Amino acid sequence: MNLLKNLNPTTQPTIDFKYQLPLSPKEELIGKVPLFIKKVKIKINHLKKNYL
Repeated sequence: MNLLKNLNPTTQPTIDFKYQLPLSPKEELIGKVPLFIKKVKIKINHLKKNYL
């Protein structure tokens, strides 16, 4: 799974995605939304476990 590697903040997934998929900027944004939501949910769950 290459996506997991792209989630690493030290890499630059935006550049990777541009070369892999010739998407319009709108499609690119829509594609990133689920990943972003997933990240936020994971962070919230992590915080709940650790601090509540």
